Amino acid sequence: MTMKDDTHMVYHSPTIGLPCTGTVAWLVGMVITILGSVREMDPETHFTQFSVGTFHLLLYAFFTMTMFGAMYYIVPRLVGCEWLSATFIRLHFWGAGYGIGLMILMLILSGLAQGWYWNNPAQLTPGVKFFGPLEVLAEIMPFLRGQSIAWIPLIVAHLLFFVHFIAMALRLGQPSGEPTLFAPITEGGEEH
Repeated sequence: MTMKDDTHMVYHSPTIGLPCTGTVAWLVGMVITILGSVREMDPETHFTQFSVGTFHLLLYAFFTMTMFGAMYYIVPRLVGCEWLSATFIRLHFWGAGYGIGLMILMLILSGLAQGWYWNNPAQLTPGVKFFGPLEVLAEIMPFLRGQSIAWIPLIVAHLLFFVHFIAMALRLGQPSGEPTLFAPITEGGEEH
């Protein structure tokens, strides 16, 4: 197998695509964590939702994407048949990706806003030296609502995986042979 075939396979295989996405999430999480801990940024990010967002990026996005990729690879070999539908795999992949991406974005933005409100109250309301937790919560509530909405595609994607997994456990998939791919690949490495 050539390097071109290996690279091309990332776009077609859930076994490779999910861990690659998890790896990117880990790298981005590390960079964001480092930037958030720089001396100038720390007062804006410390003890805020920013930390929760980076935690979700490192733990949830990295770990779950990598583990789902492992399950897409290991389970067919244990059960003896392939996954029922590449469409289900694709929907799970994109639903989980968009859901966790939106959740992390909302948490990081709400953390930055939360830190800014705590550290700059006089710019918002002259004469005020401190914003209490309820005032700050009221200001970041739109971000928190967005974070709650992000759970919808995430839960739907994971429920779809569960149904797909149960179908696999009942051996309703195709007989084992070729792995289930997002798109079929010809011998030259091109899509059908």
